[in-house]
Amino acid sequence: MVRLHSGGGCTNGRSEDNETTRDPECLSSSSENTRADGMNIDQMVAYMTEKLNFFLTLDISHENEIFKIGKVKSNIREVDRYSYEPVMISIGPYHHGTPAVLAMEKEKWFCLDYVLKLNQDKCLKDYLTTMEELEKQIRNSYSGEINMESGEFLQMILLDGCFLLVSFSGTGNVLFAQEFQERNVDRKLIRGDGTKARNSCTETGHDQFMMPTMDAEAFQQMLTSGILISHGNHIENNYHPETSKNCDDDKIGRWLASCYMHDLLLLENQIPFFVVKRIYELVAGKGKENLLVNKFAEHIEEIVSYYPKAVKGFCEPENFHHLLHLCHIYFRPTQNVEECHNHVKPHCAQNFLSLGRRYLKLSPATEANKQNRVVNQLVRWRQAVQYHEAGILFRKREFDYKFPHSLLDIKFAHGILDLPCLPIDQRTGCLFRNLIAFEQSSPQFGNYFTAYAAFMSQLLGMASDVTLLSRRGIIVHHMRSDQEVSILFTKLGKNVDFDPNGRCYLKSIWLAMEEHYQNRLNRWMAWLWQNHFSNPWLSLAALAALIVLICTILQSLFALLSYIKLTM
Repeated sequence: MVRLHSGGGCTNGRSEDNETTRDPECLSSSSENTRADGMNIDQMVAYMTEKLNFFLTLDISHENEIFKIGKVKSNIREVDRYSYEPVMISIGPYHHGTPAVLAMEKEKWFCLDYVLKLNQDKCLKDYLTTMEELEKQIRNSYSGEINMESGEFLQMILLDGCFLLVSFSGTGNVLFAQEFQERNVDRKLIRGDGTKARNSCTETGHDQFMMPTMDAEAFQQMLTSGILISHGNHIENNYHPETSKNCDDDKIGRWLASCYMHDLLLLENQIPFFVVKRIYELVAGKGKENLLVNKFAEHIEEIVSYYPKAVKGFCEPENFHHLLHLCHIYFRPTQNVEECHNHVKPHCAQNFLSLGRRYLKLSPATEANKQNRVVNQLVRWRQAVQYHEAGILFRKREFDYKFPHSLLDIKFAHGILDLPCLPIDQRTGCLFRNLIAFEQSSPQFGNYFTAYAAFMSQLLGMASDVTLLSRRGIIVHHMRSDQEVSILFTKLGKNVDFDPNGRCYLKSIWLAMEEHYQNRLNRWMAWLWQNHFSNPWLSLAALAALIVLICTILQSLFALLSYIKLTM
C-alpha cells in the first residue's frame, strides 16, 4: 500500500497488482500511477470519514449548545500576549502543564483533599465517575481540540473544579452545616469505644489529615485573608485563628488574591461552571446550587467593585458558563441606548433655530439629505478635545443606588455626554482585553464591551483627551502619565474585528454627537465661549462693551427721534 503523507506527495511503495517500484517524483503517467492515485483517494476518504465521525460524535449529545470556551485569536494575542496567559495557576486544558504554573499544582491537591473530607459519604471514585460522565460534554465546551488522554483530562478537571470551589468560598455553607451537625448530634457519631464512626470511603485513606473545626465567620476570614491557599502549606495545617487577623498575613493574602484573580479571569483559563456545580452537588447534595451561585457572584462583584455596575443583590446573575462570562454580565449596559436616543425631544431653542439650520446653512446637511448622510457616511469617533471644541460638555454620571447603571451606560442629550466613572490601574488593560476576546470568540453574547472600547480608544486618542476627562472626574487613573492611559486604550482596539457601521449599541449616540459636531452654530458658540468668556475678566469686559454698545445705539436712536421732531 502507498502511505498517505501530510504533504500530499507520493512515496516509494509497491502496488497491490504488481511489484513495480514507483518513482518518488510521480512523473510517470502509467496505469500503475493512476491506480496508486486511486488508492490514495480511498485512503483520504477513509481518513476524512473517521475525522468527520469523531467531530460529529462530540456534538451528537449537545447539538443545541452553542457556547464554546474559545482561544484568543493570534492577531489579537500579538498585541499583548502576557494579558492572555496565566502567571501563577492554570485552569482548564489550554495552559495545563506549562512550566510557569506547575508550582501551584500542589495547591489543587490540597483543595481536593479538603473537598473529600467535607462529605465522607462520597469517596474519590464517586467524583471521578461523575467527571467521566461529563467528559464528552466538557470536551465539547472548548472550541479547540484537546489532545489529552482521558485519565489526565479527568484528573485536571476534578482538581481545577475543587480549586475554584474552595477558592470562592463555595464550601463555606457546607462547612457551617457540618459544624452545626457535629455540635448537636455528636453523640450519634460516637462508638462505644469512644472513636468516631468511619464509612467505606474514609477507609480509603482520605481522612489522614482532619480539618479542624471552626465557625463560618472564622472560615470566611481564612478565605478572604488568603491563608487557605498560600506558601504551599497544607490547608488543614495552615489555619490558626490568631494569625488570621494578623496584618502581615492579610497583606500577603491580598497580594495572592490579586494574582489569582488575574489568572482566573483570563479567557483561556476557564472551565465550564457546570463542573463546579456537579462537584458541589456531591459535597452538599442537590437543590442547593443557588447558594453556590451566590457565593461566586459575590466574589466577582467584589472584584469589579471599583467599576459602576447595575447588577445588585436580588438581581445577581444565575446563568453563566464560566467566571469571565459572569464578569461580562456585570458590565452589560442596562438601557437600550437606541430607544433612549430615538425618543429624545429637542429643546424649544433647537426648534427655533431649525429655520437657520435649513435656510442659512448653519448645518452642513439639510433635512432632505440627512438620512442619506447617515446611511452613506462611515462611522468615525472623534477625540474628546474635538467634541469639546464643538461645544459638547463632558459630565461624570453620578451613581444612583436606586437606579444603578453599569460602566457601559453612556448617555448623550442636549449637548451633554454623561460618562460613568472609569478607574484605571495596571490590571485594567488585562481585564478589558479578555472581555473583548470573550466577545470576539462568543458573538452570541453581544459586542457591548468591544463597542465601548472602540469608543473610548477614539475618545482618548491623545494625552490631552485624558487630561480633559480627568479634570471632569470621569477618569481616575493610577498610571504614570496621561499618555500611558491613551496608549492603553489605543491598543485595546488593535486587530479587533469590529464594524462600527453594523449593529452597535452606541451608534445612535455617535449619530447625535456627530450631528452636534457638524453644526456650525454650535462650533461658533463654543469658540466664542471658550476664547472670550472662559475668563471672568474677559466676560466682564465683553459685558461692559455690550452695555456701551447698547447705550450708544439708544443715544443715536434718541438723537434721531429728536431731530425728526425738530424738522416736523
